[in-house]
Amino acid sequence: MFGGFLIPKNDDTSSPIKSGLITIRFLCVNRFRFSLQLNVEKPLTPSFEIPRQAREVTLDMEQLQIVIVSSLMGAAVAFLGNMLKSMLDARTKINEALIEKRRELYQKVWSETKLLPKWPKAEDVTYKKLEDFVTNLKDLYYDEVGIYLSYGTRKAYGNLQDTIAEVLEAQQKKGIDSGKKINSDEYETIRKKCSTLRTKMTKDLLSRSGAPHL
Repeated sequence: MFGGFLIPKNDDTSSPIKSGLITIRFLCVNRFRFSLQLNVEKPLTPSFEIPRQAREVTLDMEQLQIVIVSSLMGAAVAFLGNMLKSMLDARTKINEALIEKRRELYQKVWSETKLLPKWPKAEDVTYKKLEDFVTNLKDLYYDEVGIYLSYGTRKAYGNLQDTIAEVLEAQQKKGIDSGKKINSDEYETIRKKCSTLRTKMTKDLLSRSGAPHL
């Protein structure tokens, strides 16, 4: 062996035919070994190469996909944005209409509560006036205002009616004439309930909100 190649041994040079076969065998074997040696020392690299035109088409398709996906995402965001804006606009209009209607009706309830002011205190509030006050509030509730009351305002209205009902029930049990004036404790208890009701109405109307800071 010389340099990784097999050297044939001429044991018998008397036969030219035999010598020629040995030489052919030598060339074939060593050619195969040389090919293997080249493959080990220098790994084969793929000989296939994408044509330039094909590469350009591939790049164009990728860019087109990016454009399509971006366009779809933009359209989806725009659609959702418009839908949300429409919902907010619709709700704003409903709220504005509701507040305007409440302003009209709440004024009537507000006016009824002037029967028991804090400043100055009324000195002529009788049980009969209290009965009329309850009836007027009831009529307003069922005929006009009740359906527009918020939950908090409806609760305040109910508390006021319950308080007045307790005072009138106690008056009847004691046999007090309806023309008599209510006492100071009864006056103050009912007045506070009226004040709470008015506060709830102002919150519904946002009428006590401060001016926006500029």
